Amino acid sequence: MNLGISVVSPLSLFLLMAIQSTCVKYGVWRFCCLLLTGYSLLAAGQMQHIQPDPDVVEVAKRTGYAPVVPFPAEDTVDPNGKPPSWLEVRPFPVVDGKPIVNRGVFRSQALGMDVGYNIFLPPGYEADASARFPVVYWLHGRNDNEYTSISQAVFAHEAIVNRRLAPLIIVFASGLGQSFYLDSTDGRYPAETLFIKELIPHIDGKFRTILTRSGRHIAGMSMGGFGCLRLAFKYPELFCSVVSYAGLFPPERVASEPNVAKMTGGNFEAFTAQTPQAVLEKNADQIRDRLAVRVICGSQDRFVSSARAFNLLLAQLQIDHDYEELSPFGHDIVGMFERAGVEGLQFAVKAGAAARRQSVTFDINTTVPVGVQRIIEPVYPESAKQAKVEGRINLEVRLAEDGSVKEVRALSGDPRLAGPTAEIVRRWRFDRPKVDGNPSEIIIGVEVKFRLGE
Repeated sequence: MNLGISVVSPLSLFLLMAIQSTCVKYGVWRFCCLLLTGYSLLAAGQMQHIQPDPDVVEVAKRTGYAPVVPFPAEDTVDPNGKPPSWLEVRPFPVVDGKPIVNRGVFRSQALGMDVGYNIFLPPGYEADASARFPVVYWLHGRNDNEYTSISQAVFAHEAIVNRRLAPLIIVFASGLGQSFYLDSTDGRYPAETLFIKELIPHIDGKFRTILTRSGRHIAGMSMGGFGCLRLAFKYPELFCSVVSYAGLFPPERVASEPNVAKMTGGNFEAFTAQTPQAVLEKNADQIRDRLAVRVICGSQDRFVSSARAFNLLLAQLQIDHDYEELSPFGHDIVGMFERAGVEGLQFAVKAGAAARRQSVTFDINTTVPVGVQRIIEPVYPESAKQAKVEGRINLEVRLAEDGSVKEVRALSGDPRLAGPTAEIVRRWRFDRPKVDGNPSEIIIGVEVKFRLGE
């Protein structure tokens, strides 16, 4: 039996031997084996928590980058050479003698250590303790970090002061240098988990954000443009809008690069299955009429053909979106953001306001307790919004013994609301229904209420 002794400290080893001796003495060795096996699994799980490379830590001391986290590219660091760009620390922009960006840290359970981020709070944030603000999460490009694009806060601050932009929060997130915002297959670089499951809840808990998807937006450049599209398409229930700058690449060109191979274990198919193009095609029904999409690329970008192909794919899938090529820019976030950055923030604010102008709620009416395992939320059909149709619909839903939906029938309500909503409910998955403790088909009622205006 593998007791995991090789991965525990001498003190832990002593304790394990003491437990073994006691268990044998009192004839409960089987229980002890289970206990030790559980400890072994815990220890094995902890092996995925890796510490930053010592060379990285040494260089970070000189640049001031802290806290230091593991980077997929860390094996290329020369401790005596020029610090890599993903360990650079840039000064926070200052307005009227005060920094407008602040440093934040959260504890990551996935990494087992602290992770940093930078945050811009809008002018007036402190004036009203009850006010809540939309938040834009900015994902940096490859070989960069959460300091790289903080100068964007200057454009946002100026636009807010001049009333060209509604007040909002910008969070500059860490992408672990070269992670492409994926979770590595070996668990050592959980960039997606860090962002989705840890950073977002931390920000919502610490700052006065709008807590619904109508107030949450995501944007990024290059690798961050790739990441923001992929994450928005994968989690459309979390985000209201996505703005990608130069974030589309030929998968075969990227998948073989060393840092990507480290994230995917060298599995080309694993990478292509997680590209924005693949996730978009998989989740098109959840994205359509729900997520505001804006794609920007420099007209001279070496990957502009990938952006153009993506524009066509969005159109083929009937995903409403904005697409723009900025001339004469190449792969240049500074130039593109100066030209169109505030417009991208305005796009997010407008999308959030539009989402909040529609309200969709539903109730499940049944005498038999039954929970929903997975919901594609009802959305306001565009034709109904344009006709300003409001009201409620009542659906009769027949559930099979396994919780799947066998049949949906509209009992009442405007057909422009009832038809599209019935199609969504058909894709819901419920807990296995039981009557008197036995699996059984049941019929439940679902009432969906639609309201325009806030």
